Amino acid sequence: MATVLDTGSSQPNNGSASTNIPVTASPVKVAEFGLSPYVSTNKIMLSFTAGVTTTLALPTLLFKIVRDTTVIFTTRSRVEVALGQPQTISFQAVDLNVPVGNHAYFVTVELENPLLNSASIIGPISFNGVAYSL
Repeated sequence: MATVLDTGSSQPNNGSASTNIPVTASPVKVAEFGLSPYVSTNKIMLSFTAGVTTTLALPTLLFKIVRDTTVIFTTRSRVEVALGQPQTISFQAVDLNVPVGNHAYFVTVELENPLLNSASIIGPISFNGVAYSL
């Protein structure tokens, strides 16, 4: 049976339209937390949710989850709402057999197609992780 080793979370805001983080062609860090698994056979379950809006055209956003300095997960999401309307993007990832010790997890977002496209993270933003023993 799995045992919870550690939990972490980051919720920079919890309301729609409660922030405005412009998404650029360079990665922008939107949430981060630390986890400390203390056994080497582990599974880290990660989940992320953010509210976004388009400010020009229909951009594709590239989200990355990074552990320390290593990208462990990448996903794309196209913002397909009318200009200024909110859209919620959520995804989950698993990080297996993470080395014992303290680790920083963070999410970045960037525009995949910045020419004539723009978007903003408007909230809510929620990033959570749970470390389990295997």
